[in-house]
Amino acid sequence: MRVQLSKTYEAFGKKHESIEVKEPTGSLLLIHGEPAEWVFTKDRTPVRIENKDAIRGYLEACCEPGVELVSQLGVVDFREVKETLLGFFERQKPTDQGSTTSSTYASSE
Repeated sequence: MRVQLSKTYEAFGKKHESIEVKEPTGSLLLIHGEPAEWVFTKDRTPVRIENKDAIRGYLEACCEPGVELVSQLGVVDFREVKETLLGFFERQKPTDQGSTTSSTYASSE
């Protein structure tokens, strides 16, 4: 998926107005694991917990022209690229409404 950047960045001796975010492979999933997981607070509110090391690994492997450009991005553009990457992994947000199945809970304290 191509992400249009809010401004032009320079990397690898070229100007770039977009970044291509490639779909991660199963091999990368085995190496890095899930980039984020949903957990529930004590009041059953779903919260996404991100694995920053996994996200970094996926960004390095899946972004063209490369991590040199990703590392230069401003916050707005970086978040857009990151959310595009995470979109490949997203399933529906959990909507556990009182289920007693086993889940991971995050402390709300």
